[in-house]
Amino acid sequence: MKTRNNMVLKVLSIALALFIVLGNVSRTEAQVILMDNVTEEMCSPSYWYSKNKEPDKLLTDYAQIKKLNQDIVDASGTGVSDLKTAAEIFDGLEYNAALKSAGVDFAQWCLVQASTMYTDGGAVLTMDSFEEAINNTQNKDATETQNIKYGVAVNRTAFRGLPTDMMILDEETDYNFDYLYQSSINVNDPLIIKSVSADGEFYYCIGTCLRGWVPAEDVAICENKQEWIDAWDFDSSETLVIYGDRVTTETTRVDEEVSKRALGMGTVLRLVPQEEWGTTINNRSAYYNHVVWMPVREDDGSYRKGMALISLHAKASEGYLPLTYKNISEVAFNMLGNTYGWGGMLQSNDCSGYVKDIYRCFGIITGNNTTTQANIPVKKYDVRSFTTEERKKLLDNLPLGSVLIWSGHEMLYLGSENGNYYVINSVSSVKRPDGKGYRVRNVILNTLDIQRRNGVSWLDTLETMEIPYVGKDHPLYDYDYTQGNPEKEDEPEKKEDEKDSEKKQGIINIKKTVYAFTQGKERSFDLGASVNGGTPQYFSNNSDVTVNEKGKVTIKKDFVGAATITITVSGDKFSTAAQNVYINVKPSVSTIKKLQAKKRSLAVTFKKVSNVTKYEIQYSTNKKFKNGVTGKKLTKKPKILVKGLKSHKKYYVRVRSYKAVKVNGISVKLYSKWSKTKTVKIK
Repeated sequence: MKTRNNMVLKVLSIALALFIVLGNVSRTEAQVILMDNVTEEMCSPSYWYSKNKEPDKLLTDYAQIKKLNQDIVDASGTGVSDLKTAAEIFDGLEYNAALKSAGVDFAQWCLVQASTMYTDGGAVLTMDSFEEAINNTQNKDATETQNIKYGVAVNRTAFRGLPTDMMILDEETDYNFDYLYQSSINVNDPLIIKSVSADGEFYYCIGTCLRGWVPAEDVAICENKQEWIDAWDFDSSETLVIYGDRVTTETTRVDEEVSKRALGMGTVLRLVPQEEWGTTINNRSAYYNHVVWMPVREDDGSYRKGMALISLHAKASEGYLPLTYKNISEVAFNMLGNTYGWGGMLQSNDCSGYVKDIYRCFGIITGNNTTTQANIPVKKYDVRSFTTEERKKLLDNLPLGSVLIWSGHEMLYLGSENGNYYVINSVSSVKRPDGKGYRVRNVILNTLDIQRRNGVSWLDTLETMEIPYVGKDHPLYDYDYTQGNPEKEDEPEKKEDEKDSEKKQGIINIKKTVYAFTQGKERSFDLGASVNGGTPQYFSNNSDVTVNEKGKVTIKKDFVGAATITITVSGDKFSTAAQNVYINVKPSVSTIKKLQAKKRSLAVTFKKVSNVTKYEIQYSTNKKFKNGVTGKKLTKKPKILVKGLKSHKKYYVRVRSYKAVKVNGISVKLYSKWSKTKTVKIK
């Protein structure tokens, strides 16, 4: 016992001595390596957006974005297509032959990327190395008349050039750069499935902006086209957009398929209406969480949707983010320092994937690589013939968020400082002005004076400069940025004493920008706006949705439709700021009052709902309204006779209403929920 006590005292003495010594050591902050001409302050998004006179100004609205997306689909060379219009039947045997030929071409392309190409384990690749993967492109069940299938991505994944897990490397042990990968896919992205590999482990899929082989475990197959469309094609008011880096759903053991699901920046999910929540979700409440539908792959490969929770603290927006300088900056800087992911590997992004996901947060759909993104129909300049000084003059006028491109690389433009031009981008390697080249494989902030391997600066290598949010219908599309900056025009030159007294930017912070309700009794709620820059003022564009001077909104009883509340703030020392809040109220649920069978027809009468445009009646021989004979009718009156039905068949009938309104300048229909289903047997 004495020995043990002595040991305890000895340990305590040493610990006390260490405490005294360490207590006198001054702490030094950990150092983070920055690129040349980059300061720690520049690594904050506010450093860049605050350079703009109105960082919260809406640069383009959602109506213009939807029109721009359609223009991108219609234009040639963008690689973006409307999947809903894809042909549903094709020749599977011809497709097999085309996939095998494409596999051979891809293998040949890989082999010329370096003098020697490797796979994992150090084996040198030859054309024979690809034989198994090329043969795996053949669908054993292909037929001359084959139907496409409709799928949804259930994991963050990537298109591959061949149906294989074989690594394709240009360095023997560089496993972080695999040429097999082509482009990232986010959770809930739509996919058309046109083939399956011989081993059944991969699907050949067509996405919105690329096609390739995707692991089958990352895709759920929908029962039909309508289920597929409902999974991903919905109104902006029903949208939750992930704009942060690597957000995860909340953990649960009740439905493990929706638990801790990793969501990349640019993921778009459907919000679950509050009336569909129930009292708990996965055995817990929804307090301080967004509730979303999460796609799930069942054991048989089929699709289902499960409710998942995403915490309020996560970087997620109900509705697409307003496209402002501030939001562009903050979204882009969410990934500063992240690993570079060629073709979407490593759960990350390469240069074009990074830009694509940034602008997806605002609702803009672009191509998947530098070539296709340079072809989108927006305000752009071909600068290949520009001198260095002409390039600098154009950059002096281009706005934050412009995309700078040469064949093989692109970056997001931030602005200039002391004659240097700054970009943020996901890049594999750089060469500094001092001539030292080295591997980076990061999302970095850098200046355009760094050099490529050939000794030419990034600035002088640029081929295209474009503003991806200024489409053909944007007011600034015809503006000549080589001659000036529209935000600085007509500004008198400031005197030195005036520069010191420039107004600060007013700031408006609100809880949320989109509210969705169901028609009913009069309701009121507070916008909860906090401001810096003066006293806020509130305005409504709808007399049935009013707002008082304190930001309390009141929606009249039985109102159905859309309203926009605008908040402004200004003061003697602050410039004016504005923020819109969008309110959508959908119709209440109707009920079927009377359902009567007639000869090969049925008569249905239902409860009238006030302030709606039309009612939609849906009838089917299948209780889930999926298979069997299914149809719908529209009527302005709360009753209708449906003809042409099958005799002696049992029909399921339900009804809903809608109102046609303008939401964010777009014509949409606000639908009620379906009524309870009733049945009738036709005479």
